[in-house]
Amino acid sequence: MPVAVASQWTATGANWDTEVITNPAPGNWLVAIVAARCVDGTTPLLGLSDPARNIWQLLAIASGPASAVNGQIQAEVWACPAARYDGWPWLPVYAAAMAISASDVGSVAVNVIELSGMGNGQLTVDAIATGTATQVTSLSLPVPAPPSGTNVVLGVAATDNGTPAAITATGVGFTPLTQVSRSGPNVVATSQWQAATGATTATWSSGSTKVNWAGVAVSFRTVGALPSQPNPNWPITRLNVGLGYQLSTPLSRVWWTDQTTRLTDDSGRSVVHAPRGIPYDQGIAQSEQATIGIRNDDGAYSPRHSGAATATAAGTTTTILVPTAQTANINRSDFFRLQTNGGVLKELTVFQVTGISTVGGTTTITFTRADGTPGGAAVATGAGDQFVGIPIDLYIPWQMQMYWQGKWYTVATGWLGELPQSWEDAHWGEAAATGIDALATLTAANLSPLAGEIMRRSPTHYWPCSDPSGTGYAANASGFSNVALQQVQSKYGAGASNTADFGAATQGVDSGLGFKTSIVGDPGTGWQQSGLTQADGAAHKGFALVAQGSDFPSIANGVTIIGTTIGTDNTIGSGSYDCTLMMVRNGNPGQGSGGSLLKLFIPHPQGGVTKVMTWDKNTHAATTTSGPAGTGLGGTSSDPDIWAITFNQSSWTAYIDGASWSGACNLPASFSTIDVGGEADAFFAGSAFNGIHAHIAIFPRILTDAEILQLTNASRYAIPLSTGNISGWDTTSRRVQRKLDTVAWRGARAITSSPLVMDVEDASANGSITQVATDMTGAEDAAIFVDAAGQFQVRSRQYSYYQAVRAALGDGPGEIPFQPGGTYGYNTTYVYNNVTIANTKYVGGGEMAAQTLTAVDDTSTQRYGSRTLSRDTRLYYAADAWHLSWWLLSRFAYPQIMVDQIVIEPASNPAAWAFCLSVEVGDILIVNRRPIGAPMISARCRVLRVEPDLGADLARWTLQLGPAPAPVPITGDPAAGVLGGTVLGA
Repeated sequence: MPVAVASQWTATGANWDTEVITNPAPGNWLVAIVAARCVDGTTPLLGLSDPARNIWQLLAIASGPASAVNGQIQAEVWACPAARYDGWPWLPVYAAAMAISASDVGSVAVNVIELSGMGNGQLTVDAIATGTATQVTSLSLPVPAPPSGTNVVLGVAATDNGTPAAITATGVGFTPLTQVSRSGPNVVATSQWQAATGATTATWSSGSTKVNWAGVAVSFRTVGALPSQPNPNWPITRLNVGLGYQLSTPLSRVWWTDQTTRLTDDSGRSVVHAPRGIPYDQGIAQSEQATIGIRNDDGAYSPRHSGAATATAAGTTTTILVPTAQTANINRSDFFRLQTNGGVLKELTVFQVTGISTVGGTTTITFTRADGTPGGAAVATGAGDQFVGIPIDLYIPWQMQMYWQGKWYTVATGWLGELPQSWEDAHWGEAAATGIDALATLTAANLSPLAGEIMRRSPTHYWPCSDPSGTGYAANASGFSNVALQQVQSKYGAGASNTADFGAATQGVDSGLGFKTSIVGDPGTGWQQSGLTQADGAAHKGFALVAQGSDFPSIANGVTIIGTTIGTDNTIGSGSYDCTLMMVRNGNPGQGSGGSLLKLFIPHPQGGVTKVMTWDKNTHAATTTSGPAGTGLGGTSSDPDIWAITFNQSSWTAYIDGASWSGACNLPASFSTIDVGGEADAFFAGSAFNGIHAHIAIFPRILTDAEILQLTNASRYAIPLSTGNISGWDTTSRRVQRKLDTVAWRGARAITSSPLVMDVEDASANGSITQVATDMTGAEDAAIFVDAAGQFQVRSRQYSYYQAVRAALGDGPGEIPFQPGGTYGYNTTYVYNNVTIANTKYVGGGEMAAQTLTAVDDTSTQRYGSRTLSRDTRLYYAADAWHLSWWLLSRFAYPQIMVDQIVIEPASNPAAWAFCLSVEVGDILIVNRRPIGAPMISARCRVLRVEPDLGADLARWTLQLGPAPAPVPITGDPAAGVLGGTVLGA
């Protein structure tokens, strides 16, 4: 059957994962085209995944040069052979663009294409052509002819133009695919395809408009014959190790090296044991450890230093000649890669040293391919080529895959946590490796909402000011700089009654006007100055926070400085002097006035606005610009004030609580001093005021308006909004994504969307990211787990509504047989007839309040006694909490037949292989048992834990089960929307 495009599905996104709902014919291929553009100088790391954990392979990538004006553009092509989604009506495809921090910072455009006629062969990429161009009207990417037969050639061009219709696909013989675009910032993905037997060229045109381009064309096919399966009752097994990769690369982007020949093969022994899931007695996802037996008789997996050397002369495809002086850390069996003199990989292949011989000052290193296939490098090594050793260290990715009846399945994935070695004799060794999962890498503590929003934008300097009382300085938490923010007293003294210190609470600060002020969700403290009077200010007394250093970001490239101030005393500024909120200076007094460059200050006599003053670097003249009405600090507002200023050498924009104003300036290229809350440096002193300061940060770029708004709202509501109304608030699925981003987690994720809206997060939300995410998703009876592909999955309640029974287990026709054992019966663990929901909401003024909702089943209480299930939620709509209470009551008010554990051994029942290789946490099963002389026992169960054990002649899947919810009627659904012949919603 010829290859054809059967369907296309498109979607766009920004700082949220892009979800594309597809329903391909099972067995057809999916190809995803992803275009992204980021304008903040970062390159978003893209990842493709799906809840059914199909194998997505990155085929090609093109990344355009970044510019301050147009940002960075990239295009990628991913392929998913033989897609399946058993048990679901559709397949959500997730494109995660990690590092896009706001809706106006980056844009993502996705087109998922269904290809029919590809067959079940092995994916082979024969050619990749990439190209980037700046301000031109066209792009061409020549693709060579395939080695034989017909190849699929697919090309995509990502552009930054604002008019999608201006970009056309003009390649001869190509058929245009659906164009996808998003504005603000603009990105357009224009793709085309053809089935080619000869050389071809993918071309695009923008008419007369010059745009920036990042394009990629890839030629791929399937191998005509399926992989050979020598044993019809046993799948092909493949052990992959991501040599050269660690935690910073998502598992879906790893280029794997086949290490199957290293699987130990002791008869009857478990060579790979890889449990995963949610222990029913724990209730939350738990990190699981795998064990992998790796043959290590050559010492290749013995931790040691990796070597590096540069070739001095031409070698061959299996040798490289290097100076002997550079071989101290190069050993026989070492893994390595080859790079050009410029540090670019010559190919992705990993090689292994097989011999080392030295003559004079030159050492010849002989090598072969590390995957065990014959041959060496694609081309001969030459002078200047670099031998780059791959360290055997912690967190090397690993993966086990098995092939059954035309499809590869991922059985287990993770990272090698430990590599303990054992030796039976001098020639035979083994590394009994310990594998860790994604949850084990999510050990970072949960950050408060404001701290998280700051950190995920990579500040060069960040002072939370949560330091203990008496410390005297604010520690720098950025991870980039160690420069501290010192508490410095004015040279004219502190003032008659003035004090300053760290440790002031940022919660429940008395405003003096009948309400309290809090940075909601911030359990920390701040630096406080108090006791100043107008007389002190007139005498230039007080304290300031001062930092001096040489590592502040360049003004020429753009800078953003932010901070939060609480309980500002404007009565001082209404007297005879101005109060300095923030000041930057230069160590050179010749630039500006005495080194002064830019100041954000509260003026006198009016306190209703904040002003900006700048000094011309040449004339030293000062220019003052007032903010609009309502930009004063403190006053009658019950919220903390977040201030920010972005500036480069020629312009600035200031923000107070979301309001902004701008101006021109003429500044030098750098600064070396910052004062906060007053002035107390080598140039000036005083201008201090009473108030609490916290979360002061400096960024090496100009943050966008949306980013400033997110930071403003994070300080007030603990929930960054994309707009000023409820539509911008986080849903549970988006809140989990945000939490992963705040700790810069780069793993693969598949987070099914949820409509439930989260309310604010307060100081009680602590612990690890996994714990916090579990608590949040518990508000809708969702599940968090790590699947066999190593993806961090969140399965929302709404998504699970559409779930069908995955398989029937038992001894009847068409059922999957399982081993004897297991217990059947009612379990009081799952009986609750009093469900109490404590839903905490933000009620204003920095205060949180909980509303209790209770659902009770009196009949169940009379039969089984009162059994209470309590759950804490944080939902914006109380109605959602009410629905949750009754949903949980409907699930647990009455006993359900529970099957605790099922063991399946597909080696003795080959028909069970497809099920075992694809079963996942959360799947719904029917487990049947037919006792002789008694009625059949049938239990509807949900998979909580999957535990495969694999060896040379061992294959066992142990499934831990829990009670599954009853089927849910869904209005409009062709199957779940029909009950008793009645069409719901008709």
